[in-house]
Amino acid sequence: MLPIPGFDLGNSPGDFTREAVEGKTVIMATTNGTPAIAAAQGARDVVIASYVNYTVVLAMMRAALRGGADVTLICAGRDRQFALEDAGCAGRYVYNVSKRLTGIELNDAAQACVLIDRKYGDRVLGLFDASEHGRALRGAGFGDDLTACAAVDSYPVVPLYQDRQITKLGPDRER
Repeated sequence: MLPIPGFDLGNSPGDFTREAVEGKTVIMATTNGTPAIAAAQGARDVVIASYVNYTVVLAMMRAALRGGADVTLICAGRDRQFALEDAGCAGRYVYNVSKRLTGIELNDAAQACVLIDRKYGDRVLGLFDASEHGRALRGAGFGDDLTACAAVDSYPVVPLYQDRQITKLGPDRER
C-alpha cells in the first residue's frame, strides 16, 4: 500500500486522486492484479471489475452474455492463493447475472463464490473484515482503503485492459 522508494504513489485507492492522475500516464504493477490481468491477454475484452464499478460492469456482462459471448471471471487472489473478498465480489456478479438469464452454466468455483456473496450480501465491509487480507490491511492502518473499496457503485466506469494499458470505456474509446 505504501509507495515503493522512488515512486510517487502506492496502491492505496486514496493516492489516486483526480489531481494526482488526471492527464497523466500512470505506471502501476501489483502483486496480484497484474498477473491476473496478464493471464487474460487475448480475450476480446478484459474488464477490471470490483464493487466500486459493480452496476456498469454487470450491465456490460449481461449484454455480452445476451450477445452469445462467453464471460470468465478471474479473481486476482492474494499471493497466488484464494482470497475471500475476491470470491465474494465475483459471487455477486455471478449471482446477479445468472438470475436473469437462462442457459448460464456455473462451474463449482462460480457456485462457491455465489454462496460467499449470499452469506455476506450487502455487508461488504463485513466480508473484508472476515478475510485474511482485509484483517491485515486494517491492522496495518489501511481501514479507509477497505471502506473505499466497499463503496458499491462509487466509480461507475468500465476500465478496459487493451494494448498493455487500462483506460475507461467511453465515447472516445474504441473496443
